Amino acid sequence: MTRTLELVSRNFIELKQGIEGFRLLSSIFVIFEQAGNLIGANLDRTRKS
Repeated sequence: MTRTLELVSRNFIELKQGIEGFRLLSSIFVIFEQAGNLIGANLDRTRKS
């Protein structure tokens, strides 16, 4: 029984770390997307003027 609990808790910790890593990745992607939008908007502005 304790062995099963040990495995379950270890898997849960790994899953939690994976979710946190995924959150970090997706927030980095959002930052890149926003930066790209800003750069694109600035390029459009310089082209028009």
